[in-house]
Amino acid sequence: MTKHGNTKGFTLIELILYVALMGIVLYTASLLYTLFLAEDARDYARAEVEQSSQHALLYMTQTIRNAPSVTTPAAGSNAAALQLTVDDELKSPTVFSLSQGSIVVAEGGSPAVALLPSSVVVDSLEFENRGSEGSLYIEFSAHYRNDSERPEFDYEQTFYASATIR
Repeated sequence: MTKHGNTKGFTLIELILYVALMGIVLYTASLLYTLFLAEDARDYARAEVEQSSQHALLYMTQTIRNAPSVTTPAAGSNAAALQLTVDDELKSPTVFSLSQGSIVVAEGGSPAVALLPSSVVVDSLEFENRGSEGSLYIEFSAHYRNDSERPEFDYEQTFYASATIR
């Protein structure tokens, strides 16, 4: 029997095992990266809807608290728009309503301005005047505009607030 010298290198089996292991490692890494990107997209959509909607609610409640009277809705009724008389004559009346999927505010004779970015769509808006003291309840549903139709961007939330005229 002849002895072959000390050979250096990989056998075919070692090479196949190495390629298979590297394939598994790369597949796992790409799967984790894809899951990370999907979660990041969900977080972005959630933050956009929640932060923008909270900002709009804060603006509406502060305006209500500073207004001397409510014109619409009448005491004990609901409406899709809120009209307030405010102290500043240039901003009176101030009207909050839903227009083209966004909450808008029109102050005085000025054109309506959106309170939310175009990426947040409001499905419903309701104001309830709960009594003669000017206690108002606000409710609206908003979702993230998902033009790409990717499921990770699907996020919807209903927001509530109440405020009383001082």
